[in-house]
Amino acid sequence: MKILIDAAYIHNSGGKEVLSLIIENIQKDKVVFLLDSRLKIPSNEFKKLNCFVIKISEKNRKKFYKKRISEFTTIVCLGNVPPPIKIMKRVVIYFHNTLFVDSKNSGLTIIEKLILKIKKRYIQYLNQNHYEWVVQTELMKKKIIESMGVNISRINIFPIFRYDKMSINRTLLDLNFLYVSSHHKHKNLVRLIKAFSIACEMKNIKLSLNLTIEDHYFQKLKKYIPQNSFFNLINHGYVSKEVLSKLYSENTYFIYPSLKESFGITLIEAESYGARLLCADLPYVHEIVSPSSLFNPFSIDSIVNCLIDVVDGKVTKESQKKVNNKIDNFTDYITKDV
Repeated sequence: MKILIDAAYIHNSGGKEVLSLIIENIQKDKVVFLLDSRLKIPSNEFKKLNCFVIKISEKNRKKFYKKRISEFTTIVCLGNVPPPIKIMKRVVIYFHNTLFVDSKNSGLTIIEKLILKIKKRYIQYLNQNHYEWVVQTELMKKKIIESMGVNISRINIFPIFRYDKMSINRTLLDLNFLYVSSHHKHKNLVRLIKAFSIACEMKNIKLSLNLTIEDHYFQKLKKYIPQNSFFNLINHGYVSKEVLSKLYSENTYFIYPSLKESFGITLIEAESYGARLLCADLPYVHEIVSPSSLFNPFSIDSIVNCLIDVVDGKVTKESQKKVNNKIDNFTDYITKDV
């Protein structure tokens, strides 16, 4: 008997990184993976896995469960959503989408919030009292207790991330900034772009901000930059791990204005490269890092003031992470009965 690691709905961003870490650290002979057809991983990685790939929908997921569920002793759902059928076996749900439990002040439309509410109700409908939940922070634990009604005794905390501390010489006078994440509304990029444009004009100085977002959204962002602005906005699009490592190494400041996060894994990554973290003054940040500078993410003026402090040489504090990687604890936890 084996473990099913259900990675349906996992195909990008932090969830994909967590899946990669699990693949690297778990005993392959103990598990079978259910993968999303949108997921892109190297072909040599596929060869190492005992896996099934489905075109993602709840209908296809349910069909798979009905056909294969007898083969497994434990089911681990990585994509927030419990199994689509009631299961009396051991079930572990890795929950990492804060928008399902808290979409207030996220910048989302009423329709987008309604869709999230429906999805949340569906997750609650599928949940069973004996299911176990895993989150990465105390803040997320508190949110699913309050919003989802999950019993506190059924929740475990295992931060999962890649961390290798790099030794990089940095010159704070190098005014290069980096943002690594997606383009979604709660990431707050419009305010960030406007703030950079204003700061460049106020200080009569050129600032460069590197992004890693989809190109079509990048084109939309550029309209917020005035003509003849000193602001240099650069987009690298989807990048490989090698290119991402180069970006982390070359940029002195990592800026993160996101309004909602379950964890913020790129903050940990940037800190490992010795970057100065400039962050939204929100609970998810304080839970995982001690940043070099904070700003009110709802205020363009506050972001501008943070950037001006950088230009004036006032941001000298080194950033530090406040959490430890628990990938080994997590893999031990999900394989303990196998």
